[in-house]
Amino acid sequence: MKSANELVGLAISEHNHANVPDRVKEIVERHRQALLDLADALIASGRNEDEVVQIIQKASESFSTKMKSETEGLPS
Repeated sequence: MKSANELVGLAISEHNHANVPDRVKEIVERHRQALLDLADALIASGRNEDEVVQIIQKASESFSTKMKSETEGLPS
């Protein structure tokens, strides 16, 4: 079984955050840590890699959708 970090890496794409405000970087990093914690819990509960990746992808997509809707129209 791959590590939680490897599975989260498979589930979400890494983006360059060079031009992102520090506050947004903090929020994204907290979300990534929450995904790692979730992946650890799923692995500990006996879920297989495919299930973990699928659940992490859904959680990440939900976060991404919410983030986009809440930042829409803000100056870049």
